[in-house]
Amino acid sequence: MDEKLPENVDVVVLGTGLPEAILASACARAGLSVLHLDRNEYYGGDWSSFTMSMVHEVNENKITPLTTEQIAEISKIHVKENEKLIELGNREVVENIEMTWIPRDSDEKSMKEKLEEMGQMRRFSIDLVPKILVSKGNMVQTLCDSQVSHYAEFKLINRQLCPTETKDSKIQLNPVPCSKGEIFQSSVLSILEKRALMKFITFCTQWSTKPSEEGRQLLGEMADRPFSEFLAQMGVGETLQSFIINTIGILQPRPTAMSGMLASCEFMDSVGHFGPSPFLFPLYGCGELSQCFCRLAAVFGSLYCLGRPVQAMVKEDDRITAIIANNERINCRHVIMSPRFVPEDVEIQKNEKIERVVFATDKSIKVVEKEQLTLVNLASLRPEAAVSRLVEVGFEACTAPKGHFLVHATGSSCGGDEKSVESIAERIFEENEVVPYWKMSFTANSMKFDTKRLGANIVVAPPVDSNIHYSNVIEELEDVNLRDFSVDLQESDVDLRDSIVDLLDAGVDLRNRSVDLQDPGVNLRDLVVDLRDPGVDLRGSDLDLRDSDVDLRERDPGVDLRDPGVDLRNFCVDLREPGVDLRDPSVDLRNPGVDLRNAGVDLRDPSVDLRNPGVDLRNAGVDLRNCRQIFCSTWPDLDFLPRAMKSEEEEESEEKSEEKEENAEETAENQ
Repeated sequence: MDEKLPENVDVVVLGTGLPEAILASACARAGLSVLHLDRNEYYGGDWSSFTMSMVHEVNENKITPLTTEQIAEISKIHVKENEKLIELGNREVVENIEMTWIPRDSDEKSMKEKLEEMGQMRRFSIDLVPKILVSKGNMVQTLCDSQVSHYAEFKLINRQLCPTETKDSKIQLNPVPCSKGEIFQSSVLSILEKRALMKFITFCTQWSTKPSEEGRQLLGEMADRPFSEFLAQMGVGETLQSFIINTIGILQPRPTAMSGMLASCEFMDSVGHFGPSPFLFPLYGCGELSQCFCRLAAVFGSLYCLGRPVQAMVKEDDRITAIIANNERINCRHVIMSPRFVPEDVEIQKNEKIERVVFATDKSIKVVEKEQLTLVNLASLRPEAAVSRLVEVGFEACTAPKGHFLVHATGSSCGGDEKSVESIAERIFEENEVVPYWKMSFTANSMKFDTKRLGANIVVAPPVDSNIHYSNVIEELEDVNLRDFSVDLQESDVDLRDSIVDLLDAGVDLRNRSVDLQDPGVNLRDLVVDLRDPGVDLRGSDLDLRDSDVDLRERDPGVDLRDPGVDLRNFCVDLREPGVDLRDPSVDLRNPGVDLRNAGVDLRDPSVDLRNPGVDLRNAGVDLRNCRQIFCSTWPDLDFLPRAMKSEEEEESEEKSEEKEENAEETAENQ
């Protein structure tokens, strides 16, 4: 029997794709109650990854529209006076799906039978939306700030290939040098071309330090001209032009001089950040990122329910007041939905069709001694198309069994089958003696809607897109206005609607919130404050808390910490002494030797769980001096490693160095 859904929540999120998961985790982290629903039995929606044995589920997401009788029954039970029932849609984001096992003359037994016998079908991870991460891009920054990087692992894209068509109409795949060492070791570029490339890199380094307007002025009339013309003006030859344009074309298709320079600077800035390549790929496929953000949202209290029929929404005036799922009414104040759920009668403003083909092979498109994660820009072979690329991943990325590869071909529509991204991929296979044994092709629809008529409190998440990286997704999410996602803390007068909070940032700044901490409705367990933040100024008042009448341990209702008369500079407390009385005037926090981080409060002990409902920081009986667990959401010096976690030896080394600093400070204070 299905578990009953909650009757009232702050936010209902429809769909578990990557943008919906990021918004759900942001809302949950800000203290909102979130219910996350999906019609599918799996996470990720149209951003998922599938095993070979489960990939057929992509084609099984057909939802039957509500009948007239069902609509009448739901309206009778769940729709109140002055409310209107709106049936949710089931837009075809993925369509024209075809999957084929390709027989090969060289196989005595079909590859499907071999994989099934060895139990290797589940070792594949097939992405619906294969993308890469730029090492210094905003997606990596979001992963670090939110600490979602703890839930995922990444691998460097360690090979970029530049395809060129030879005189005999064959496609030659040349490695693209990224680092300075690779440039001088390259056998494709001449000495003069290598010097010209180093000169261009030096110019980009100097240009990147200039403000945007000054940078545009330096480019002059060439700013809006094609990037190739700008490179030719700088004396860059055609061969080197092809390398540069194909390399940055992954980030910026068809660049102008201005956009090309920006993409070049982003590319070079990311080289060396985590390794010689500027790009990362998530282990087990890109669908892992959706699950990681869902996991973060669940940690902060978001409820998840998969496989439930999400049927309709209830509208009153210009706002959505409830969602109907599995014939249950869930009252809500805000709705976030995937484009798949947009009602059928809402007009599509823009629809970009993206061609996607996935091949499974047992040989790399360019064989080397060690397996590589490979990125190929096909723009030079399809100049009329806006997007054309190949991504080859395999065992090293945990997306295929050892010795097998997945080749993802992505491209925008371009006239003629001979110019399709599928035909280009097949040419590369043929010339490199690669014979695929499985193929899946489909069309992805990137749909934009006019959502104004849906309701004032609805947010439609960004759709899947053709970009190779996640920058556009993050930029669109940052443009979503979540300031109106207010929290009514137990129906008190506390209202967070006036706060300006970047919900994509893990560090929520409480300095801008007008919250009365004395209010019993405020749950301090949800507040994340780093008192080491230099922006937190506790000196702005005049009340002397040394007064024996002021006892913060008993939470005297007469003390309002927001009162300009409260002078926290007169707190004379050494929190490192277990017997210290907060009212004792003999201890002065103004002493530079007093480090509140070393005050004996070690919250890192796993035995203390501040998320446990049993731990209530409002209780006067809770002595934080005896707690041992870090109560801090974001470390400004957090190292984002490809494997995401620090080693135990590094943590022990950091603890020992901190102890030495504490002993030195104590000695100085005693003297």
